[in-house]
Amino acid sequence: MVQVRLFGGVSAASDGGEPLDVGPAKCQALLAALALSAGSAVPVSRLVEVVWGEQPPRTAGKTLQSYVTRLRKGLGPGSIVRTGVAYRLDVPADSVDVARFQRRLADGEVEAALAEWRGAPLAGLDAPGLTGTVDALVEQWLGAMEIELGQRIETDAAAVIGSFTELTAAYPFREELWALLMTALYRVGRQADALAAYRK
Repeated sequence: MVQVRLFGGVSAASDGGEPLDVGPAKCQALLAALALSAGSAVPVSRLVEVVWGEQPPRTAGKTLQSYVTRLRKGLGPGSIVRTGVAYRLDVPADSVDVARFQRRLADGEVEAALAEWRGAPLAGLDAPGLTGTVDALVEQWLGAMEIELGQRIETDAAAVIGSFTELTAAYPFREELWALLMTALYRVGRQADALAAYRK
């Protein structure tokens, strides 16, 4: 069974962990779009939008077919199935790290969900049609981090200050992160730093 990873970049591997060829960037964008709906058919029009944005070439349909052929070579001949004017990545949803992440979050298994995260979704890939999806995943991850680190403030506030400092630097407009950082600083007796974080 093919395993697809979208966190930290697009890649695929066999069940034994052997890396599989996912081709150049546009093939990876196509694989990402299919993997985000693993087991479900994705219309060709949607795939064209993901791969090329709002101004696809006139030959987009044929070029997309060639990308599918290339991916089938790397992933296996039965990996991508055509159904009418749509394509389907024929793997169980749980073969995709993003699907496992979302399922575990929905089940309240925050720690297990965070273990799936290996970096920003589709890192290094330019896929304009998936920007909204990527933003939503980052939002879910931040929410999970707030829950996980927020719980750890209760047991070891000093240990989470570094993580909160990094997160507030990366996402300076996220109020909940600042609130948690201030709480952690206050808990370890760093009231001046907590006040400085509040001002910032």
